[in-house]
Amino acid sequence: QAEDGSWSLGPARFDDLGRLVGLGQLEVEHAGVDLYRAPVDNERARTRAPLEARWKRIGLDHARRRLVEISTDPADASVLVVRSRIGLDGSALGADVTERFRGDAEGVDVDVTVTPSTFWPADLPLPRIGWTFALPSAPDQVEYEGFGPHESYPDTGGGTTFGRWASSLEDLQVPYVFPQENGNRAGTVRAALGDGRATALELWAPDGLGFVARPWPTAELDARAHDGALRRDGRTWVTLSSALHGVGSAACGPEPLPRYVLSARRESFRFRLGAARP
Repeated sequence: QAEDGSWSLGPARFDDLGRLVGLGQLEVEHAGVDLYRAPVDNERARTRAPLEARWKRIGLDHARRRLVEISTDPADASVLVVRSRIGLDGSALGADVTERFRGDAEGVDVDVTVTPSTFWPADLPLPRIGWTFALPSAPDQVEYEGFGPHESYPDTGGGTTFGRWASSLEDLQVPYVFPQENGNRAGTVRAALGDGRATALELWAPDGLGFVARPWPTAELDARAHDGALRRDGRTWVTLSSALHGVGSAACGPEPLPRYVLSARRESFRFRLGAARP
């Protein structure tokens, strides 16, 4: 731990609030647990399941993080343990988060446990349980090993195949006329982001995670009424999802089947971030 309260583990750097802010020469921003995704058409007003209004009423779209404790593991000084609380402005609901970071010379292993409030309403699904970060260097070329080449969600993606895929950042997006959640690649076990000449970041998820890379944050998808209004912010935004609520067809049919409903639950997942290399 440095005098200013920041921490370092191998190439990984953390600020005094326990947030990952760098990996080798690569800057990282806005890193942490993410419980929200932009609503899809099937979740908007005048549908069978208007979840958008319910999610926003409790403040899921503007969740706040509060550091509870940060320390090294007494049994292993190479592990940084960060405990935090996600709070919602419009509700007493929230989630407790424990992140364990283990650094080595080449990267950092991340183990995350998310525990939603025990009194979370049984009829209110969570949009997502995942981890999001932004890369100011804005890599725009992606290789990944997972289900592709098209997007896939818990109740969609029947036409996808597990394999190794390469794409530009732009081609990973699905240009729905009304901006909404899109572009998830399910079951991703490895991904690399770069500029076509060098790799900026590698990530591994041995258990398979949903993987999204975008030129704008979720808030931009959430705020715009037409795909032509979306504006890049100069970063590449990456989200790894351990669990996602199904998209269903409530705009013209039934809600997601029960097995695709993301009820509030304790969720643990892991992944590894690798330092940039030429």
